[in-house]
Amino acid sequence: MTVAAEGSSPPLRMAGSRRSPLLQSEAVQGFALISPTFVYALILLVLPILVVIAHSFWTQNYLTIDHTFTLENYRIALTEPIYRDLL
Repeated sequence: MTVAAEGSSPPLRMAGSRRSPLLQSEAVQGFALISPTFVYALILLVLPILVVIAHSFWTQNYLTIDHTFTLENYRIALTEPIYRDLL
């Protein structure tokens, strides 16, 4: 029999395989794989929603937007009958 068949040879280690036990976890590897997609989705989905919410607190005078915080748009939407009918 050969030496390799008897199992007496030491296991071969690949160079650069000295990773911390945390990085060898399947959960951490899964999060590392999905994190770029998650960040991309966050930017493309959540950011526009936040911009729309911010615009809902501003007023518009024809082509200019007044960036002062106001609840006027919500007051109009809740008191005008046309908005109730549309909803």
